[in-house]
Amino acid sequence: MVSRWAFRLVVAAIIGLSVWMVLEEQVDILQPTTDDNDAADTPDFFAERFILDVTDETGSLTYQLHGEALDHLAGEDVWLIEAPWLIVQTESGAPWELRAPIGRAWNAGTEASLDGAVNIRRPATTVNTEATIETRDVYIQPQAFYAETEAPTVFIDASSVMRGVGSRAYLDRNIVQLLSETRGTYEPATEP
Repeated sequence: MVSRWAFRLVVAAIIGLSVWMVLEEQVDILQPTTDDNDAADTPDFFAERFILDVTDETGSLTYQLHGEALDHLAGEDVWLIEAPWLIVQTESGAPWELRAPIGRAWNAGTEASLDGAVNIRRPATTVNTEATIETRDVYIQPQAFYAETEAPTVFIDASSVMRGVGSRAYLDRNIVQLLSETRGTYEPATEP
């Protein structure tokens, strides 16, 4: 009789120990990692094919941001933007459109960069001529309507092509400055 109870006790102990070991392993597997580097690189918010309208205190549209994807990295407080298309309003004339393959924004969106090849374009209207700026790696302050780069820049409008290294753009005032090594051609429009 004692051997039967001893056998049952040993079997129950083995089963209990096995269940405890399996559950302990599963608990370890399910525990989230607390590596700070992983948390900094993990998005806590994302959006796909989005449009963001930003207005001033009167409710007037200041700029609009379109993109294929948007990820927020909480650890760095940085927004990563895939295929950003920024449309900046001006007081008169057509808005400026800025496009790049990749973008980043930080400091609550008051600072941003467009990385890689950047195309900045303003369509023609009755108030202004069409203008295009081709450059790369542009730093932007969207709410200040300001953009700058240290990269080679080409400015093209209806009557001129200008090349330089580095540029500043005051988009709300339609002012573009090429900073150094500036060369250009000018052809006045012909009368019809």
